[in-house]
Amino acid sequence: MQNAIRTLLLIVIFGPVAAGIVFSFSLFYANGINPWQDPFPDVVLDGGCFLANEFTINETAHRLEQKTGAQLAVITKMSLPADQTLEQFAVERFEQLGLGRRDHDDGLLLVIVRNPLQIRIEVGYGLEHIITDALANRIITQAMLPEFKRKLNDQAIRQGVLSAALAIAKSKGVDLKPPKPTTFDYVVGALLGLLVVVLLVVFMVKLWFSDGMGGKNDPGGWLIAAFLVWFFVGYGGIAGLLAKFKGFSAFGGGFGAFGGGASGGGGASFR
Repeated sequence: MQNAIRTLLLIVIFGPVAAGIVFSFSLFYANGINPWQDPFPDVVLDGGCFLANEFTINETAHRLEQKTGAQLAVITKMSLPADQTLEQFAVERFEQLGLGRRDHDDGLLLVIVRNPLQIRIEVGYGLEHIITDALANRIITQAMLPEFKRKLNDQAIRQGVLSAALAIAKSKGVDLKPPKPTTFDYVVGALLGLLVVVLLVVFMVKLWFSDGMGGKNDPGGWLIAAFLVWFFVGYGGIAGLLAKFKGFSAFGGGFGAFGGGASGGGGASFR
């Protein structure tokens, strides 16, 4: 009777959890998402506190680099030192970061200053034929300034980043849209989720229907427990591996991991 009650409780409690795990794995795997970490390296340094969410910008920059090799970053500041112009700051930071690949100089830096509002698009030499001074000026005046005037700071910066990224992608003949998940991707994700569910069930059965687990006659119990701890706590577990396998950076990197490129001095400014 006691075992029957335990079985019923296990089904009632663990059933929805198991379904959620299988569904989540299917979704995460198909879309290349690691639920433990931002899957995209950080390309934003928001010292000016313009952005509520950097995810879309990081995603756009990641897809741009993945498809074209070009690197993009965003730096915002509250203000500039009195002895430094916007252009000087942009070139200095561009060179410090090494935006773009060393042999291609295909980097782009977007700088926004809050007080007073100033915007600079600094372009690497390898992109100057794509992001011309005229195009950089249009991105600022047509894509960004209207949104800033409406106090939509997030939207203004996202529009600037997206406009530049799309122009580069178009010149390279690529599409920045994420690959569409296939039925096979969802099935594989669901099967991997099912594997975790089976291990959890074995763990729960050993825990509830025996005098304990992990003793000298039950080394499998310790192995299952160790796996579950690693999966849920340690370094992203299988979800991290899935994200990496699907072509994403499994763990978001810190700002500044760029390729050693140099500025070409081109671009446009607004003051």
